[in-house]
Amino acid sequence: MVKVVIVGGGPAGVSTALACKVLGEDVEVVLVRKDEKQLIPCGIPYMFTRFSIGENLLSDDLLTKYGVELVIDRAVDIDRDDRRLILEKYGELPYDYLVLATGSKPSKLNVKGENIKGVFYVKDDYEKLVLLSEKLKESSSAVIVGGGLAGIEIADELARKGYEVSIVEALPHILMLNFDPEFATLIEKYFKDLGVKVFTNTSVLKFEGEGGLREVVLSNGVRIKADVSIITVGITPNTLLAEKAGLEVSKYGVKVNQYMATSDPRIYAEGDCAEKKDLITGKHAKYMLASIATMEGRVAAVNIVKGNVLKVKGVVPKYVSKVGDMVFGA
Repeated sequence: MVKVVIVGGGPAGVSTALACKVLGEDVEVVLVRKDEKQLIPCGIPYMFTRFSIGENLLSDDLLTKYGVELVIDRAVDIDRDDRRLILEKYGELPYDYLVLATGSKPSKLNVKGENIKGVFYVKDDYEKLVLLSEKLKESSSAVIVGGGLAGIEIADELARKGYEVSIVEALPHILMLNFDPEFATLIEKYFKDLGVKVFTNTSVLKFEGEGGLREVVLSNGVRIKADVSIITVGITPNTLLAEKAGLEVSKYGVKVNQYMATSDPRIYAEGDCAEKKDLITGKHAKYMLASIATMEGRVAAVNIVKGNVLKVKGVVPKYVSKVGDMVFGA
């Protein structure tokens, strides 16, 4: 019996867990995640207006159906010599193979006032998003910091629900990391016609308010009154556990080979926390998409169960979004 322990309950981790059980009859799978409830990442921008947070959860039923053991605890260290995962509350878990699917964490602005009540970083943390949802119920204005895909999706949802919305983007255009300026200008026009204020080529200088957010102060001197600010300025790989264990890590994530194995052949990494190579350019990159994460999860499972027979030669990021009646992708 081979024992596979997976750290992380997002798309990558769940994909590996299910694939391991499907591929191998003699495979014991334990999935460790820190949160009691696991959100679906792609649904987060829509869970404040279209449906409730409770309707945007990954079901544990599939894990149970396929015999995956679920442990709710925080992984704090790895004993690579004795092949044990050290947990915060429940001691340790021995493994034959360990899979790191530890995801990502929000990039910080590191500006004054970002810890004021009413300022939120968006990530798949159930408890924090419940607080954001409750705050929005008593709010009428919102400043979205970051004009990427998540930022514009949230802005669109809130504006169409009647909130007074502003978008703040440091680059010359929103969506500039995804599309060319000509297309980005069309999206900006849509938002302006909707009544959304779009501030480009500027950044947040500080957040102000006594007892809660009152104003967002921009680097161009503009002050925006707001009840809530939602920050979506990007995410970075969560490599803390890997670094602590002495695995090789780069600025793009945990270093992996084409089989998704790390510098320790008994430990695999996948999803947002793992380094990617662009199939077209051959360069390393940070592509944090659920579609890539689930693919890597399946590849890791095949190679654990069958013995390194499947390679990831590179990835091509693909995404689709919608604001108003405009559907676009790349």
